[in-house]
Amino acid sequence: MRDEGAEVGTGPVFVPAEAGTRSLVMAEVIGALRRTYEAQPADIPGAGRVVVRGATGARVRALAAVLPDGELLGTKIHVQLTSGDSRFLIAVFSQASGDLLGVLDGRAITELRTGATSALALDLMAPDGPLDLAILGSGREARSHLRAIATIRRLRRVYVFSPTVARRERFAQEISDQLGVEVVACNTAEQAVADVATIVAAARSHGEVPIFDPAALQEAATVVSVGSTVPSQRELDERALERAAVIVADDPDELLDQSGDCIAAARAGIELRHKTHSLAHLVQQTLPAPISHRDVNVFKSVGSALQDVTVAGVALKTAIAAGSTVPLPIELSPKEQHG
Repeated sequence: MRDEGAEVGTGPVFVPAEAGTRSLVMAEVIGALRRTYEAQPADIPGAGRVVVRGATGARVRALAAVLPDGELLGTKIHVQLTSGDSRFLIAVFSQASGDLLGVLDGRAITELRTGATSALALDLMAPDGPLDLAILGSGREARSHLRAIATIRRLRRVYVFSPTVARRERFAQEISDQLGVEVVACNTAEQAVADVATIVAAARSHGEVPIFDPAALQEAATVVSVGSTVPSQRELDERALERAAVIVADDPDELLDQSGDCIAAARAGIELRHKTHSLAHLVQQTLPAPISHRDVNVFKSVGSALQDVTVAGVALKTAIAAGSTVPLPIELSPKEQHG
């Protein structure tokens, strides 16, 4: 993306929640993420994130990225209140000029980039061809994942489980109508995963216990997990991670140190580091050995500012072209270098 705002002299803009994603083409988002990971040095560790908690239980998380294409850099701030409500803000700057190009409401972008990143990884890890898929969860993340995966693979049949009967049945009908695919609502997570080789876990379980019994997994399966990003959260049983021949992560160090699933595995004496590799290695086809489709393999995501800033850049460009931005009457003055 070029610095449209700086070039035409319009200054920075604000992009409301839906404005930046309304006109986005999912294939273009996945393609942008692919290009970022193709260019990102695979052995550079992620920047991590700063988490500050207050006495009331409110917290703020901040993370930042410099894109490898030399055009954009940015930061994302996630505010979470004790009620559970969250706010997301992404600021995007020009690497060349330092100009603030845009401030974006990051809620929709966060959902979009999570599904698009999972689809990118799944496409490279699952066997070629159409998929029978289990989706665990029926919320916004689950919808985003199915939309993204349907962009890169044909779905033959989808099995869905979430704890509330009405929600999973409504989800099954809505997704069937939207994607034109048979969607079966299942009574248990184990029923959903039992007959498929592709599983997407897109919702933490109630009580922070693993969402399904790994004994229900087939001998060979590709598992995507996005619901355990901090030490207190659980989604996958540690035995599922133990069975995995390869674990791919957007940020291996953060995954191993901060995901509740990996912390539980470490406490059980299960060593994961030797088989955990970066998404950049997967995209660049530089894994130590090719993915074997005779094994269980896992993509486990904790999210990354690299993804947020990449997708925010595409969303900003799209929103500017659509005329759906709001001018910001601000100008950041640079601090000049002396000496």
